[in-house]
Amino acid sequence: CYPDARRESESKNTYLEPTITLRYRKPIGEKDNLSIGVGLSHNKNRNLSSNHFYDASTLDYSLPDTLRDRESLAQDREEYAILNWRHQTKVYSTTLGVIAESHQIDYTVVSLFPEEREFNYMAFRPTFNFTCHTKKMHYFSFNYSLSSTHPTPKQLSQSPAYQYDSYTIGNALLEPYFSHKADMGWNKYYKSGSSISIEAYGEWNNNTIESVLDATTIPDPYLGRIVPFTTYYN
Repeated sequence: CYPDARRESESKNTYLEPTITLRYRKPIGEKDNLSIGVGLSHNKNRNLSSNHFYDASTLDYSLPDTLRDRESLAQDREEYAILNWRHQTKVYSTTLGVIAESHQIDYTVVSLFPEEREFNYMAFRPTFNFTCHTKKMHYFSFNYSLSSTHPTPKQLSQSPAYQYDSYTIGNALLEPYFSHKADMGWNKYYKSGSSISIEAYGEWNNNTIESVLDATTIPDPYLGRIVPFTTYYN
């Protein structure tokens, strides 16, 4: 795209995620247990991209590429609470749980298109587990869980990130997507020590986030022509 220019780029990433979790477990009678947990995590990610054109007068890469120079800082603070109830007998056990979590994402971009935004998400994730066995050594199990994943700052950012001949821009209207997971199993054990088992597993997703490649309908004001761009949709 720029036959009269030479380029070099440098990217630096720093990643930090301290996590603190506190749990408490209390028996309730002979067959039940209740456990409660709270936690806090802080994810910090910094990305720096520095691009320069080659300056023939100085014989050095000293001309900054202000269109593509970019520094971003993303901070994701998560607070969560966990509640589990377990009921167990000599024949079967059942566990019901729920995780409530909230995310606060602070995102800052320093570039030709500066941006400073805050995003907030809340989610409730249930879990279920059931196991039982018979006197003839048949064992059955069933598990289900629901998880949610919020969009990343890159997928939300309205600050275009230019590459050589295209750019990427996020979608601030994105919503979290959900993943359902379930599995069941049967095991038969014999006195000889041998066994046979059957297991089934399934996973399905709702409201997934997909990247879409499109193109501008008019010439891009910075590249001077029709260019492709990438964005995201649920």
